[in-house]
Amino acid sequence: MIRESNFAGTAAAAMAIVTQELARILFQHNWGGV
Repeated sequence: MIRESNFAGTAAAAMAIVTQELARILFQHNWGGV
């Protein structure tokens, strides 16, 4: 149970980081295109 909860928390944190990185890349790419 504890491991599953820890894994869920880690997965959520990883998703948040990936989302931030993708948003940053898209943002820079859009501005770079201009």
